[in-house]
Amino acid sequence: MQLQTRSVRATQHNGGSATRVVVAPRTSVITHFRNGDEERHLKEVATLREQPVTEKYQPPYDLHKIIPNPGSPRAYNIPDRYHPEEDGAEPRVQQTVLQQHVEFFDYDKDGVIWPWDTARGFRDIGYNQLISFLAPFFIHTGMSLPTQEGFPNLLLPIYIKNIHKCKHGSDSGVFDTEGRYVPQRFEELMSKYDKDNKG
Repeated sequence: MQLQTRSVRATQHNGGSATRVVVAPRTSVITHFRNGDEERHLKEVATLREQPVTEKYQPPYDLHKIIPNPGSPRAYNIPDRYHPEEDGAEPRVQQTVLQQHVEFFDYDKDGVIWPWDTARGFRDIGYNQLISFLAPFFIHTGMSLPTQEGFPNLLLPIYIKNIHKCKHGSDSGVFDTEGRYVPQRFEELMSKYDKDNKG
């Protein structure tokens, strides 16, 4: 690998400046990209030998070969590496992917998730009675108000049409702030935590 050195100026606290030399493998990395070896280019820019965590968790380098533009959000369909045909499929319902995701808890399909719907959903998923009783309190306390319009309802309903307003900074990024699905973020999550490829 050919190395290129470049000089960087760093300002010290006393107002003076010092020069340090940074050695970066920039020349060969960009050469791989220009020569069409995108996968090798992505591997080289995504890892840093001195930081083992960057080598331990490898992002999906080949995803662009399976799903076109995997970093672009999808409003209504959910393609992944095992179901790329979903990309571009006709929408089955007129809902964003995030709305479809939470609709599981809307048993009467009225567009509103009540705390007792959430409790029932947790039981159906397989959680015990204690978790199923406590979870709605925490979930609806935090998520109800942002989805409501007008005067707040003290029964803490979650309105599915406004579920995108519940996005927060610590989310995984699989859904964007408009409730659309981002395949690349999903595949990065799966490559990090699904070591057995169980999906």
